Parts: sequence; structure tokens; C-alpha cells
Amino acid sequence: FITKLEPKEIFESMPVTLYCEVSALPMAEITWYQDGKKVTACEHMQMDYQRGVCRLFIDKVTIEDEAEYTCEAVNEHGVATTIAELLVESKNIKFV
Repeated sequence: FITKLEPKEIFESMPVTLYCEVSALPMAEITWYQDGKKVTACEHMQMDYQRGVCRLFIDKVTIEDEAEYTCEAVNEHGVATTIAELLVESKNIKFV
């Protein structure tokens, strides 16, 4: 990876993009994982891989999105991974 994932801290209901950059010939197959489970694209999460830039976009982050995210790049030469934490802060902050 040229640019690795970086930890992020975000408030609930906000959008966030996790991104990294990979240089691979032949082009790598990219897979994202959330706490070790493969992420599949849905209305809530979208993945993109263009010109070596890998992105995972999460629309309206929830507490359930707080996790360790892994981006895995695989080609005939091997496997490379980068990992980062996403921390989600509740908007319902209560002062005592």
C-alpha cells in the first residue's frame, strides 16, 4: 500500500470515507472487511476502486459501524492488507 488506512473518529449520522492507495501490477482485487467479516455493498455502504485508490463510503454512520476495518489487495504476486479503527461518537451526549 502506498497510502494506508488511517483511524477515524466520527459522530453518529455523519458520512465517512475510509480510503487507501495501492500500487499493484497486475491490478489487485480489493476486499473490505469489518471486524474480520467481508463487507458487501448496500444502500448504507459503497465501495470504489479506481486508479489505485480504494474507498469505503459509509452513509449516516451508526454505532454498529464502529469496528476495525481492513482493506485487502490480492493479485498473483500475493496479499497486502491495511487496517484502521473507526470510532463512532454518540450525538446524545449527556452532561451529569
